[in-house]
Amino acid sequence: MHELSVATGIIEIVEKTMQQNGLHKVHKIEIVIGELTCVDESALRFALDPASKGTAMEGAEIIIHRQTAFATCVTCRKDFEPIGFIAQCPSCQGFETKIVKGRELYLKSIEAE
Repeated sequence: MHELSVATGIIEIVEKTMQQNGLHKVHKIEIVIGELTCVDESALRFALDPASKGTAMEGAEIIIHRQTAFATCVTCRKDFEPIGFIAQCPSCQGFETKIVKGRELYLKSIEAE
C-alpha cells in the first residue's frame, strides 16, 4: 500500500511548513490527486489517520480534489480525456499523444494557526 508512504510524505511536508512559519495546529489541508496516479482516495484517508497521530495534523480536515486526466494529440492537436491509461486520440485515432493533466499529486493548501 503506497498510500502510507504518500501519507507520511504529506505529513512531513506539513510539519516542515508549520515549523518554517511558526505555526502549531493544522485545521485543514487540501490535496490534489490526478486520476492517473493510482493513489486510492479512501486508502490515503485511512493511512493519514494513524500517521497523523501526535502531529500538528491530528484531527485536521482533509479535502481531496481529483484531477481529471487530459491529453493532447501531437498529430492533430486535439485535447481530450483519455480512457484510463489508453490515450488514443478520438479525432484522428492516433496514439502519438501527450498526457498533460492527471499525474498530479501535491499538497494544495494548509490552513493552520
